[in-house]
Amino acid sequence: MERFIKVENIDLMLEKVVPILKDVTFNTQKGGHYEIIAKVSEIIKTKGYKSDDSIKEIVELAYDANKLGKRRRLTKQEFIENMMKVKCTW
Repeated sequence: MERFIKVENIDLMLEKVVPILKDVTFNTQKGGHYEIIAKVSEIIKTKGYKSDDSIKEIVELAYDANKLGKRRRLTKQEFIENMMKVKCTW
């Protein structure tokens, strides 16, 4: 039985979820995924997600989390280049 938690607030993620899971030893890829999620959460909290550098860093981490990318149509570099062409209005 799998359990899923949906966290939509970075503060809750960093204050509640990350501390609970930081000492857990994962025997699967989930440990690596957890590390990436924790890093992305920290980037969003400290640097935000609107700068080009932050977006690039987040995309790099996300692509590394899913190396196979079965449904990907773009390479990591193509995705980053497309993101840089589009002016985000978040």
